[in-house]
Amino acid sequence: MLSAPQERVLALVLLLSMFAWSGGQKIRKLGNTQTKQFIEVFKFPESLAIALVFMAGIWEVGSVAAIAYGEYSSEKWFVLRGIEALMVFTVLATLIYKVYPKRKPIQIAANASVLGGLLLFHICSRSDSS
Repeated sequence: MLSAPQERVLALVLLLSMFAWSGGQKIRKLGNTQTKQFIEVFKFPESLAIALVFMAGIWEVGSVAAIAYGEYSSEKWFVLRGIEALMVFTVLATLIYKVYPKRKPIQIAANASVLGGLLLFHICSRSDSS
């Protein structure tokens, strides 16, 4: 049986691993991933699409780092801001990749589940800091 702090760490690892991996891939490949939607659907120049994807990777990894730092140092401000940043990221990514131009209901539901997990963790972290 895990203690409450161990459960919290496990929950964080499970919830944030996707963001850390995805963001890391975007950074490692210098934004040369997932640009098709920006180029073909939104008609962005390739250089702008690459820059946006690279910045999205920094956003994801930076948010995960803020949460990890906040948890480690017990500075809940970093935890809360990191979770909020990932919630905004998830909403934007869902709108860009899962809603337009063609809705993908299962993938939207999957992202909604992740968003729910982030929201729940935000609520728990907020109540921990008061």
